[in-house]
Amino acid sequence: MTTTKTIKKYSLILFALVLFSSFSPPSKWQKKHDKDGLVVYTRTNGNLKEFKTEITLPYSVDAIIALLQDYENHPNWMTNINKCQLVKQINNKSRHLYYEMYLPWPLSNRDIVSKSSFIKNKDNSVRMNIKATKGIYKKTKHVRITEASGYWTFTPITANKTKMTYQYMANPVGIPSRVVGWFLVDGPVKTITGMRKQLPKSKYKNARVDWLH
Repeated sequence: MTTTKTIKKYSLILFALVLFSSFSPPSKWQKKHDKDGLVVYTRTNGNLKEFKTEITLPYSVDAIIALLQDYENHPNWMTNINKCQLVKQINNKSRHLYYEMYLPWPLSNRDIVSKSSFIKNKDNSVRMNIKATKGIYKKTKHVRITEASGYWTFTPITANKTKMTYQYMANPVGIPSRVVGWFLVDGPVKTITGMRKQLPKSKYKNARVDWLH
């Protein structure tokens, strides 16, 4: 007959196995795209797919941040974004944004409320952290993404040249991992391509972001 002590022992073993399996390390990055100075890597992180892009742009950190802070323009260059709306401005470096994302049939559209926060480092590089948030925006007819995180980093090489990294992963809620893989490279490639088309505009190219100086 199984004793209480034995049950507790196996319960602890089972708990440990579940715990360690849930914290399995991410897989190694695999290069999936390398063209026109843009490199895209992908990997599996837990049960989620993750991408990372690296590129050097002939623009200042000010220019890139000015573009990112112009949220009303995000649908014009970010992939599959139908709508971007300010939910809450925390300060000049942090805010919550609502995004509605288009997905092709038979998939339904998703939406997300994302908090973005800029941090300036001592070496003058800048990092923008991104994280999905809950409970601060009304429910909609779209599927709400509540698990997502990533960052952008901008490291100045010269006054008008910046190394940029963009890394992101999200739980798309109900979309199989295999299907997510179809968009995992194409999405960031189109987003960075769109960014490159926007940056030459004078309001970005000649921008000065006060908190950077």
